[in-house]
Amino acid sequence: LRVVEGPGGRWFLNGDPIGRLALANVLRQQGATQSVRYMPSAALGVGVVARSLSWLRRSGAAGAVLAIPQREP
Repeated sequence: LRVVEGPGGRWFLNGDPIGRLALANVLRQQGATQSVRYMPSAALGVGVVARSLSWLRRSGAAGAVLAIPQREP
C-alpha cells in the first residue's frame, strides 16, 4: 500500500484521496498483511512526519516504512 500525506491533512491511498478515518479502517484490515510505504509531502515538517508515521503504525500498519524518493543529481 502506498500512503501519501499532503499539506492540510490530505491523505491518498494508492493515488486516490481518502479520509483519515477511512485510511485507518483500511490499515486495520490490510496493514498487517501488506507492506505500507508512507510518502510524506516535502512541505511537511519533521515533527508532522514522525507523528503521522507513528499513527500509521498504531492504526494497524506496524511495519509501515518511511519512503522518501531520492533526488536526481
